[in-house]
Amino acid sequence: MKKSNFKIALHPEVKNDLQEAIDYYNDKKLGLGDTFYLVAKKEMESLKKDAFLYEVRFEDARFLKVGKFPYLIYYYIVEEEKTVYIDTVKNMSVDPDKNWKTRE
Repeated sequence: MKKSNFKIALHPEVKNDLQEAIDYYNDKKLGLGDTFYLVAKKEMESLKKDAFLYEVRFEDARFLKVGKFPYLIYYYIVEEEKTVYIDTVKNMSVDPDKNWKTRE
């Protein structure tokens, strides 16, 4: 398995994706949104070294699950730039195979 040492770049909307999930979970249980954020951040950081660990699902996009939460982090790798581009953090209950597309 190929190990990497990549930078992480976020699509500008990823912050909104995360905030919506944080707000949703904090409304359900105080502090749960913060837990979600910490898990999501840890998963995104793991891509610096293990970006190739996850399979390609859509064109050149890969994804990984956010811990036990029903969210996926969609990303793609540009090896020449040594960068992992995180495109979206999406709720899996919205049928990711059917509704996902790369953001512009």
